[in-house]
Amino acid sequence: MSLAQTSNNAGKQGGGLIVGYEYRTLLPKPIYLFLSSKLGFKLFMMKLLISQTSPYARAARMAVSVLNLESQVEMQIVNHRGYDEQLLVRNPLGKVPTLILENEVVLFDSRVIVEYLYHLKGQAAYRLQDADKFQSQTTLALAAGLMDCTIAAGVEKRNHDLGSQNLQWIERQEGKVARTLEYLDNAPVSSKFTSLPTADQIFMASALGYLDFVVNENWKSSYPLLAKWLFEFSECVPSFNSTAPKS
Repeated sequence: MSLAQTSNNAGKQGGGLIVGYEYRTLLPKPIYLFLSSKLGFKLFMMKLLISQTSPYARAARMAVSVLNLESQVEMQIVNHRGYDEQLLVRNPLGKVPTLILENEVVLFDSRVIVEYLYHLKGQAAYRLQDADKFQSQTTLALAAGLMDCTIAAGVEKRNHDLGSQNLQWIERQEGKVARTLEYLDNAPVSSKFTSLPTADQIFMASALGYLDFVVNENWKSSYPLLAKWLFEFSECVPSFNSTAPKS
């Protein structure tokens, strides 16, 4: 079923006029919201369930921004660390981001969501073919793994007093982080930046931005090429700064 069909069916089921994706894309969000309030449109949007600190959610939020999908996607902050029913009924894993489509279909995890958003706008998430595409997907997996390890070490530190922490576990995770940064500093991600970055660039920027959030910017002096890459990305992609984690 197409998005247009989904919107039309929803309008028939719910009564009244529901303006879906195919019309919203023609209007800037402020104008659409004004007209919807004056003319009685029912705003039927996708919902992205997020945490403002999650690097995975940040990747999806950046994708929404660079693809100019703000008028089609409503951001909804949820408590992914506690029992948040509005998240758990949609995603049994209780993880963010979770994307609820206009037809109530639910997508997760972040990689699936970003791929879907690029597809929705008729864009290729990698803009590459053959071996180069798979290399970029490997880079994306590396970025996601960097997020995993940074979070795993942080959770152990946050949830236990110093005397109760599993220091071997923390050392193992921090070792993975250090090796990944060393690897990337020697073989950095593509720096061919445009206003529409590739998916692997978005995920790598999110992973490195999370390091800024967790350990400040101390890591940058040891990995100058990677720090330079992140700075140049932030200059080309304004949504990197606008989606920065908030405590």
